[in-house]
Amino acid sequence: MRKTAYVAAAIVVVGLLAILWIKGGASEDEAPIIVKNGSIEIETTDGVWTDGEDAWVNETTGKHNHKELWVKVTSSTGTCRGVGKPIRIQYSKSNDRAVFTTDGSFLGRHKTRVGPETAITYVDRKHLRAGTAGDGGHIAAVQARSVTCRLEAESANVEISICSSATAKACQ
Repeated sequence: MRKTAYVAAAIVVVGLLAILWIKGGASEDEAPIIVKNGSIEIETTDGVWTDGEDAWVNETTGKHNHKELWVKVTSSTGTCRGVGKPIRIQYSKSNDRAVFTTDGSFLGRHKTRVGPETAITYVDRKHLRAGTAGDGGHIAAVQARSVTCRLEAESANVEISICSSATAKACQ
């Protein structure tokens, strides 16, 4: 009887360890999401955007999301970095904005999400857009927790990398 209990306990422990190993990064980290240009053009480099009801979800296969977001903003006027979620990108025209966060449960895979879906246009499987190219607007600010990176209209070559891992080169 005792032997059966030990065997059952060992099977449960091995099963839990397997789940933790799978959840703990047995696969590669998600690639960064790139935001650029005058309007908010959002590009996934290793996944596809799918409809998540209230937000677009970056669907990747065999990739790991660390439940946190890192951001690096580069432009002709300098570089700014932040960590946290959500990450908010504000457009200078209207109230267009993009809000990035992660979502998932302990057993479910965490995914990077961007919303609100009603303000972000689906362009194709790799691209989303908020704002309208050529409308004179620009990305005005990027906020991650208490860090706000402000961008002036004359800032050129704006690129924002949003990463789900601190080790992603694009956000270092």
